[in-house]
Amino acid sequence: MKAGKLRHRVEIQAFDNVTDSSGNAVQDQTTGEVMRAWQPIASAWAAIAPVSGRDFIAAKAAQSSITARITVRYNADIEPAMRIKHDSRIYKIEAVLPDADSGIEYMTLMCSIGKTEGAA
Repeated sequence: MKAGKLRHRVEIQAFDNVTDSSGNAVQDQTTGEVMRAWQPIASAWAAIAPVSGRDFIAAKAAQSSITARITVRYNADIEPAMRIKHDSRIYKIEAVLPDADSGIEYMTLMCSIGKTEGAA
């Protein structure tokens, strides 16, 4: 993958426990429940491409919500429960696909646009 194609800076986020400056979990004052929120886990350079009309039609019902293809350098920590933030836009990761050659050079994230579970 040529670095020139990775021209968008994105933030990779995971829905996780909120912690204070000491690293302790923060609890809700009323319920005592551990608070959770989207936390940044990494930033990366990415290529963001909308899914073409042909790809969208060929996707059938199961993948019909896929609206973007985001390519980043390989990161074993990325999983479908996470989301990508680019500027003010949020992408929900629907599938993580390794590259066809080595499987560890880059990965393609098939994403939908919109709020993700747990989002405020």
